Amino acid sequence: MDEKLEGLARRFDELTAQMGDPGIYEIPGAFQDIAKEAAKLEPVVKAYRKLSSVREELAGAKEMLGEVVDPEMIAMVQSEISDCTIAIISGSTTSPSISLAPANSSRTLDNLR
Repeated sequence: MDEKLEGLARRFDELTAQMGDPGIYEIPGAFQDIAKEAAKLEPVVKAYRKLSSVREELAGAKEMLGEVVDPEMIAMVQSEISDCTIAIISGSTTSPSISLAPANSSRTLDNLR
């Protein structure tokens, strides 16, 4: 599934680049079509990138856990590992204002299956 999500992220980046190209306005309706496709992909890509970021934090915290000896640092790293794991499992982050699960993205997510 990560490969499909990475493909969607690449497509989103391509669309974003195309929207920045002044030549796109020379083709009637092209900008609107590209903008619509990008808008559909954006919530999924943002959630995927956030998930990737949390996974990287988790990997870094696990690596750090093997290197620290101070009990307070160990507790802090273990807390970070716990927070990251919960975020991945629950589909949300430690911040209540950010969610890994994009709103209204069921159609795009269904395409991944």
